[in-house]
Amino acid sequence: MKKVFLLATILGLVIFTAMAQDFTHFVNPMIGTDANGHVFPGASVPFGMIQVSPDQKTTGWEFCSGYRYKESTISGFSHTHLSGTGVGDLGDILIMPYIGRKSDTIPYPGKTTFSHLQEKSSPGYYQVYLPEPAINVELTASQRVGVHQYTFPQTNEAFININLKHKIYSNWGTAVETQFYIENDSTFSGYKFIAQGWAPARKVYFVIKTSKAAKNIFMNAKGWGGMNGLITRGVKSIKNNELFINLQFQTNASEKIITKVAISAVSLENARKNLDEVKDRDFDQVHEAAKELWNNYLTRIQIEGEPQVKEIFYTSLYHAMVQPNQIADPDSSYSGPDFLLHKSSTGKYYSTLSLWDTYRAAHPLYTILVPELVPGMINTMLQHESINGYLPIWTLWGTENHCMIGNHSIPVITDAIFKGFKGIDAEKAYSAIKKTLTQEHSNSHWNAWQYDKFGYVRADSCGESSVSKTLEYAYDDWCAAQLAKKLGKTKDYAYFMKRSQNYRNVFNPEKGFMWPRNTDGSWADWDEYRVQFGSPYTEGNAWQFVWGVQHDPYGLIGLFPSPLDCQNKLDSTFSNTHQISGHLNDVTGIIGQYAHGNEPGHHTAYLFQFLGQPWKTQKIIRQILETQYTNKADGLCGNEDCGQMSAWYALSALGFYPVNPANGVYVLGSPAVSKATIQVANGKTFVILAKNNSAKNIYVNSVILNGKPYPNTYIRHADIEKGGVLEFIMSDKPLMKVVPMGNRPPLE
Repeated sequence: MKKVFLLATILGLVIFTAMAQDFTHFVNPMIGTDANGHVFPGASVPFGMIQVSPDQKTTGWEFCSGYRYKESTISGFSHTHLSGTGVGDLGDILIMPYIGRKSDTIPYPGKTTFSHLQEKSSPGYYQVYLPEPAINVELTASQRVGVHQYTFPQTNEAFININLKHKIYSNWGTAVETQFYIENDSTFSGYKFIAQGWAPARKVYFVIKTSKAAKNIFMNAKGWGGMNGLITRGVKSIKNNELFINLQFQTNASEKIITKVAISAVSLENARKNLDEVKDRDFDQVHEAAKELWNNYLTRIQIEGEPQVKEIFYTSLYHAMVQPNQIADPDSSYSGPDFLLHKSSTGKYYSTLSLWDTYRAAHPLYTILVPELVPGMINTMLQHESINGYLPIWTLWGTENHCMIGNHSIPVITDAIFKGFKGIDAEKAYSAIKKTLTQEHSNSHWNAWQYDKFGYVRADSCGESSVSKTLEYAYDDWCAAQLAKKLGKTKDYAYFMKRSQNYRNVFNPEKGFMWPRNTDGSWADWDEYRVQFGSPYTEGNAWQFVWGVQHDPYGLIGLFPSPLDCQNKLDSTFSNTHQISGHLNDVTGIIGQYAHGNEPGHHTAYLFQFLGQPWKTQKIIRQILETQYTNKADGLCGNEDCGQMSAWYALSALGFYPVNPANGVYVLGSPAVSKATIQVANGKTFVILAKNNSAKNIYVNSVILNGKPYPNTYIRHADIEKGGVLEFIMSDKPLMKVVPMGNRPPLE
């Protein structure tokens, strides 16, 4: 009860603060819509099921989110989108307003041009003017409802097209069945079933309600070429696998038609109930509610700094909270990984869990920013395991797509338990972790038996990602060992700790790299600079993955002939400009051999702290903050990846980062903000001050915690939770004094 009361106090304070201040104007959702960012600019609420946003093209890697800033046309506005992924999917229920030419044919244009000068985006809101049909489009959203407001000119030929075939990344396949029900002249419903995709066997149910009755309803079941004909008044439903519906209206000059679209993954009846979220609300009321929700979260960390830093920082918080998406309906029902319907015991079920990316910084950020949501995320993972037989790897629309390697639900769960979050059954969690790590299952990427038998994944048996898998399995093993120790499972602790040292088995001392190894123990032939699909390294090369030992940096240092050799290798990672051979879209944001545009190296710059050389970490962190992030459309150097790229910025700008995201330790860096006030438990605040901070003063000469000199180069999560003041004294000159071992970051 005490925990509930404290949480209510925190939320009450945050809501009061949000009412007094509007932080949404610091957010620029256009950041990351160009280059490799792959984010969408449309409207959503924090962790919502709906993301209503413009779509431009359905093919091409550049359009994974449906939108790219350089493109000058729009095809319509759909209701589900991915933020910053390297694979596209979703794009459900595409709606497009247009003006017809002749009522007997009414050709749908398919797309229309627009200008960024007539486009706006902010949290929970998107607007664009379409000049050719002379229609202004505004979008907003609630948790499960997208709301459109179209301002038409005076015409008898105003149309709203409803496209049930549309799907982002259409090479995945199209809907195999669509159904459209005409409930009355202003209420329509139906569903679409998708047989294949990144999220396979998906079902989307919808209910659409327009603020004005349609004059006529037309259908086109075969394509964009024209209408198959007027739907007579007696027709109540249409079934096909490629349905296009056109609603015709007669409008006055500047007349607004509001279209509300509710969705559900469970049933048509649930979609109908979900529409009640915006019942009797007009567009502006829904928009204001969405803005208030965003402010409730954005105001939890209040920073002072340069305007550009504030814009990037709050956009980073925004992007980190677009997902994971809460997909359970209000009755707690959801569609699970077995494609069947289930009830959540907590009322929550989160999906879009891009865990290979987000375990590194996004989930640790959630433990600071939205602690009340963390147990729901963890219990989702445990519900998933109870149905699917192993913990989630990468989930979308409630199903498992097995993207990437390892199983990084494990560090997220471990971290939450050690940070003391209530409502998580630690024994149940450990059982799920042990089962996931020790049994073979249907995940084709899993190589548990050979990893257990040989102590590494064999290059000549599983050449793809063999090195990366070995490293990531070892990290998951370490997490399992820590939880086993906490629960008094001594034998299991010893077993998993031994396996966590398997990273040593792929370290080639002659090369000084983690290296692909064959069944007979020999080293495979490989190029340390090469990147390619199917290589021993997942989306990287040997330079990036030599540092992939987040749980045991001191053990990694010990593999080199001396700490100096390790130091030289780490220096070279950021200074060696040798051409990277091969090509992968994900290997971007290059500094030497470091690739900030992809996640495996995100902790690397902080490893200098384990060598006692904080000034090197400080220099590189500020270089990354200032060169790899901008407030432009191409302001992300790589895929945003469901919040990870942004979470790295947010935490690093505050001055710390979790090298090992499961041990509750944040390694200090160089803050980009001059002041930050973080709301923590019991109405307390944790304040970060960077005195004399500037673009030149990037070095930390001393640290003070709660008024006392602080010699350590790390801070614990527990210290932040207590509240207090952390001061960085900044300078333009590095304090090149090696930090004693006792003040360097601990492993546990």
